[in-house]
Amino acid sequence: MCGIIAEAPSIMYMISAEKILMPVRISRSGFQRQGMGRVTEREICSSYKHAKYKNRQIGILAELNSMDWIEVAGILIRNGEKIPHETIIRMCRKLDALEKQIAEKEREYKRIAGIMKGVQADAGGTDIRQFI
Repeated sequence: MCGIIAEAPSIMYMISAEKILMPVRISRSGFQRQGMGRVTEREICSSYKHAKYKNRQIGILAELNSMDWIEVAGILIRNGEKIPHETIIRMCRKLDALEKQIAEKEREYKRIAGIMKGVQADAGGTDIRQFI
């Protein structure tokens, strides 16, 4: 199981049951390898592969890298990793919620656009932006 233990206030080590995987430095922009730039997709995948609880690891990696969990899932998928069924279900639910929000916004847009067409007709066909 991958996890993190604190070594110093701003340095932590990613660990597995077998060995320390990599020293990381905590920063506002996510975790960084000691003396190097941001963590690569390969390192994210490696950490994920070594995790006992893969679904949880996606959230942990997202938080440590200042990313959305969907971005981490995308990195894993793009690199050929199999993601947990629970994550796929979560993504589908997110898509359903977004689709519902989009439909609501589209109805609101059409309603306002319809009202604005009436305003434009009342203004004799002139550009209604002059009244704003």
